[in-house]
Amino acid sequence: MCNLLILIFTKLIKKKDVRIKVNLKKKSNTTNLLFFFLVFKAIFNKMNLNEFFTNIDPNRGHPSNNSKRIYLDNAARTKIDPEAQEALQKCLQKVSGNASSGYYEGRMAANALKWSRSVISTILGCEPNELIFTSCGTESNNIAIRSAVNFYRKENPNKNCVVVISSVEHSSISNTAKLLEENGLCEVVQVPVDGDGRILINKYIEILEKHSKEIAIISIIAGQNETGICQNIDVLRILAKQILGPDVPFHTDMTQVIGKLPVNLDALQVTMATGSAHKFHGPPGVGFLFVSNKTNILSPETTVMSGGGQEKGCRCGTENVPNIVATAFALNKVAGDEKDLEERTKRLYEQIQYIWKTLSSHIPEIKLNSDIENGLPHIISITFPPKFHGHEIARVLDLYKGISINSGSACSKGAKGSPTLLSMGRSEEDSHSTIRVSVSSMNDMSEIQYFCKSLVEVYQNMKKKDS
Repeated sequence: MCNLLILIFTKLIKKKDVRIKVNLKKKSNTTNLLFFFLVFKAIFNKMNLNEFFTNIDPNRGHPSNNSKRIYLDNAARTKIDPEAQEALQKCLQKVSGNASSGYYEGRMAANALKWSRSVISTILGCEPNELIFTSCGTESNNIAIRSAVNFYRKENPNKNCVVVISSVEHSSISNTAKLLEENGLCEVVQVPVDGDGRILINKYIEILEKHSKEIAIISIIAGQNETGICQNIDVLRILAKQILGPDVPFHTDMTQVIGKLPVNLDALQVTMATGSAHKFHGPPGVGFLFVSNKTNILSPETTVMSGGGQEKGCRCGTENVPNIVATAFALNKVAGDEKDLEERTKRLYEQIQYIWKTLSSHIPEIKLNSDIENGLPHIISITFPPKFHGHEIARVLDLYKGISINSGSACSKGAKGSPTLLSMGRSEEDSHSTIRVSVSSMNDMSEIQYFCKSLVEVYQNMKKKDS
């Protein structure tokens, strides 16, 4: 039967003059049938956008109410701002050139890129030529760590190379450092945190003094993506310079901070800093790495992305100009005005404080993993009793209440539990019984109230079933 279908579809494809090369003998009958079904659909049916969105709906046919969903996983990704979306769509239509080309369309793209770099750098308090555009925060973090190791090994070929990170870094820092260590390129030293998730200063000083002659880079996350705990980067940077000298490379991941709290990179005086557009209502696919003009760590000789010389030869590849322009519009919307940013931040704090006050009054056995007064204003991490798994709570809220939250970081999935929570002294059971809720300026208090009511209801139902 399968061979007959293959013969029929092959003839149909030839009639349509569709040239598809596939080794049918190496595929199973099931695979062949599926393949030819998809080819048939593509040839004889016009692509239908409405049908596409219907087909990809994961809750299709499920009784959940998808008409009005409440999105509370803004630490994973924010919805794009309408002005940024409009800028993106218009740029896709009007800015069609490659920014590296010398003709009209290319010069127009280059002008759009220059304008965007200027807007973003002004808001972040740095020079335009100190920004390197990338595809995301993960790529920026990789470039920062890898280029620092490359530079150190180039300058000190016979010395031990040490990378100092905290025990609560984003996986794009911790896993990158671990991989470099496994390949024999560096030694990774982690600075522990206390039960609140903050760097133990005495241990930090001890580590810096012990490795004072062999540190390639220090990388400390500014605002933790799972718990929202903030580190005092200013103090940590000053201590590093006092112990190691003024030229010590210091990187900070500010992905969750930018667009939520005021940022002035010139005043902060770090060597490098990471940001990502989709965390502040920009489009996915754009990140940036601040690299101070006072350092020569990142160069075409030390970078991990060589090619056509874009971004000063430090991150080669055609710049995503429409998305970068949309990023500039998004950042200007959320952080371009200091008073407006202050008001937004205040509203975010009010929302996560309401969540904790309401939930803790109805479910006194829950535990807080965040600082809802002085941490990031949009993230709250809550641990339930061990029997109540965070992923199950999130699943029920998603399917039956139309609410999106996460049971941890969306960037890091695994069965062993959260390294961040474990490093804070939480048990593995606690880690699996934790949820993360992250709000944005697009959420209103009525959504927060509905979420709290729904979560209490879900928890009480789970508790009844367990008893």
